Order: sequence, then C-alpha cells, then structure tokens
Amino acid sequence: MTPGPEPTTPKDIFLASLARCEASADFVHRFYRRFLASSDDVSRLFRHTDFKRQERMLRLSLELSAKATVGDPTGIQELQARVETHARLPISPVMYDLWLASAMATARECDPRWSAEVEDAWRTILGFIVRRMTRSGAPRPAVERRKAPRLMLALGGTWRLPSSADGTPCLIAGVNPGGCSIYSSGSHPIGSPIEVTLTATGCPPVILDGRVVHTEFPNGFGVAFEKTPPERAAELASLLAALKARGATDE
Repeated sequence: MTPGPEPTTPKDIFLASLARCEASADFVHRFYRRFLASSDDVSRLFRHTDFKRQERMLRLSLELSAKATVGDPTGIQELQARVETHARLPISPVMYDLWLASAMATARECDPRWSAEVEDAWRTILGFIVRRMTRSGAPRPAVERRKAPRLMLALGGTWRLPSSADGTPCLIAGVNPGGCSIYSSGSHPIGSPIEVTLTATGCPPVILDGRVVHTEFPNGFGVAFEKTPPERAAELASLLAALKARGATDE
C-alpha cells in the first residue's frame, strides 16, 4: 500500500507522533512516572488516582485537545470539560510547566522519528492546552485590553515577518477584531511588523497585517492588528461568525 502524504500541520504532526509513542506500551506509564517524580505537590495531587482510568483519559484527552486546535466540535467540548475540571483542583501554574516538560521528555524517548519539527509540534499543541488551562491567571496581552470578545478555539494559519519569504505554520488563538495570540516556533521580536493568515475549514483565508506586542510561554506571542482595510475587517467578521456558529465560545 502506498503511504499517505507526510503530515504538515502542527496538529497532524503531533497526532502522528502521539500514535508512534502509543505504539510503545509503556508510554503513558513512563510519562506519569516522570511527572509524579517531578514534584511532591504533583505526587500528593495524584495519591488517590485510579491510574488505569487516568491513562485512558490522558490518551483520549490529548487526541481530542489537538483536534480542538482546528475547530473540531468534539475536541472543543473535551478541552472545555478539562478546563472546568482542573479549575476545581489545587493545581499551580508550576504543575502545568512540569506536566509539559514531562510529556515532552517522554515523547522524545518514545517516538523513533523524533525531530526538531516534531518537537515544535508538541510544544505548539501542548502549549496551547496549557494556555487554555491557565488562561484565567495568565498575563493578558495588550490586544485583550480592548475588551473585544475572544474565541476560545484556535485556528490554523501562518505568520510571516517582512524579512521572510514564506509563512511559518502556527496555531492562532484568541482571535478578535483587534488582534490574536500565535503559538509557533521561530523568532518574533516585540514591535516587529507581521503578516498573519487565518485559515479554517470551509472558510476563505483572511490575511491581516499587525505588530508583535508581547511574548508568552511557551512558544507564543501576541499580535495587534493594524490598518485593517474595511474589506479585510468584513472577512474577519465573517470568519468569526462562522466559528461561533460551530461552537466556539467567548472567554
């Protein structure tokens, strides 16, 4: 059978890598062993956990959360459920950093095709999940102070600095008429002009000019849109309306 095309988006690269990791029977067990050893607080949080059930939930949650980044309704619902569940638990921001670091280290051990591109995809997807989990306590970018409604899910797309010939694939979250947050590898100096292309299934791409206004951990930066012509503003409004109709929720 002829192999299919190589995945190119962060979501598809991540899911392909996750499948290779899961081919190793002890991938999830190895992750939890590392995560629990990372902190006494983490170990105490999980002291009464049914790990067989937890391991099944982790696999499903990672897969659906990755799909949420491109607007899959079931994935959006799963990620929102995890946000609400974790909000009731005594979880500090440091624990999310340890979770991300433990997942990355374990995937690096278990994926036989690990590469810089695969690592970037894991950081992008897991970074998006961590930001969703910690959004209530995270620093707010300047574009959010405009009080425009934000959409919870992320879009696919690219970003490009004027010095770059090609766009860099990325996840684009928190989209509103004033700006967005981008999760991607690559340089993003504050103050730099930037071109952002928003893409979503079933919608025409929207290309907007902006400027980098802040950086976020991990692999994220905020963009404020500038000098948006009326026709582009109308295209953005149409895209946001379509996303809300699919189930995206205002934060």
